Amino acid sequence: MPRQTKLHQRYHIKIDGRRTTVSLDYALADLLAARIGADPGSKEAHAGVRAWLQGRSADTKGRGVNRRLIRDAVWAVADKELLKGCAAEVNREAPVAEVVTAPGAAKPIALKRFVLYRAWHGGAPDIISFGETVEEVRERAGEIYAEDEARAAVIRAGLATPGGTEMHGAYYIRPCSEEFYRNAKERKGGIRPWPDKNGVWRTRQELLKMKKNNAWGAVIRSWKEKPLKHG
Repeated sequence: MPRQTKLHQRYHIKIDGRRTTVSLDYALADLLAARIGADPGSKEAHAGVRAWLQGRSADTKGRGVNRRLIRDAVWAVADKELLKGCAAEVNREAPVAEVVTAPGAAKPIALKRFVLYRAWHGGAPDIISFGETVEEVRERAGEIYAEDEARAAVIRAGLATPGGTEMHGAYYIRPCSEEFYRNAKERKGGIRPWPDKNGVWRTRQELLKMKKNNAWGAVIRSWKEKPLKHG
């Protein structure tokens, strides 16, 4: 079970190979868990928030790591319009691709498979790396771009916001289904993603099957709500 005190939730991450502890106020930890699509207080939420913090620590070095990660967590859960205004004050670009699910998403996302990609308007995204955590896809992409000037942008890639506008040529991370993950790896990334309500990438066949099942479920429910008339 997650280690928890009365006021703070603690997460163990590694920076430059050394283990360190990040403490978040329990309310902030729950809000961040909800933002990434997990059920606050669950083991999945703790694992998801820890992976998020680990991913953000890639460009957070030196003293004050805990403070800077707390600031990033606040930015991740803050209202986007409010965030833009604050970003102007601190002379820093507001993060625009930090979350997995938008408020009101259909259900929490199982954080198991991720892809890091480059967005292309008018075409399929260029999938660069695959992994089971946000940290893993960043590390693998960083290795691929080890000698490339784009490496800095790649390892800072954030989680894409469902329904949000993606910048052409920018780097993002998405959760995906097992079926999409397998198919994309077999085709070396040459596959068009079909996002579901939570922004999770799926195959076209998978999404059509889900819609069909949901439609049939609605029919069944309507039958239960409207008893058959006799005579």
